[in-house]
Amino acid sequence: MKKTVLFILSMTVAFGITFYIKKEQSKNMVLMKTQWKTFVKNPDAVVDSHKTTPEEFKAAKIPEPAVAPKANRAIASVNPYKGFMVRNNRILTGDVSQKYEDENTELQMVNTINPEWKDVMGNDLMRFQPADTKLMVKEEVPVIKIIEGQGRYLEQVTVTYLQKDGNRSSFKALVDSETGSVVETWDRTVQEHIRKPRGGLFLPPINESGIVTK
Repeated sequence: MKKTVLFILSMTVAFGITFYIKKEQSKNMVLMKTQWKTFVKNPDAVVDSHKTTPEEFKAAKIPEPAVAPKANRAIASVNPYKGFMVRNNRILTGDVSQKYEDENTELQMVNTINPEWKDVMGNDLMRFQPADTKLMVKEEVPVIKIIEGQGRYLEQVTVTYLQKDGNRSSFKALVDSETGSVVETWDRTVQEHIRKPRGGLFLPPINESGIVTK
């Protein structure tokens, strides 16, 4: 009898621990998107794109991302984002409350996720750039921003412009996951090799989300 009780008790504890671990992982572990993509405006005004090359990282003075060994890639691609609430593997920001972490809690979304959002954004940002300009985009954090009880899918990215003359500028941004439009920017920096008047970039208002990644 005692053995049966102890067995049931041990199984209950083991189940409880497993459930807790899985719950914490689903709440805190978010896939980190570190893929870079480069958009290039050709002389005929057509915008092409390709995976960012080592030469482009060097020209933009950006450290080339290290490739983790196969055995460690799954671990290296996960970031716990401690301190942030998470829903559907996306950081919650805006008018958030703990209830929205529960995916069974209804949350009306004002947009959908367009798999081509990055290409739409890249082409839009390159519209008024001169020929031979390059735009390097790094995906960082998937986001759900809640405003007045409604959610909006967003993507946090780092954007770097690399001009033909060597001038470069960068900023972080939140991008609408459906339309590819830049809705918030911050950390704007400009580094120039040649002294000349800066060409202004029209950027949306400064970000107030509080999400910052390196």
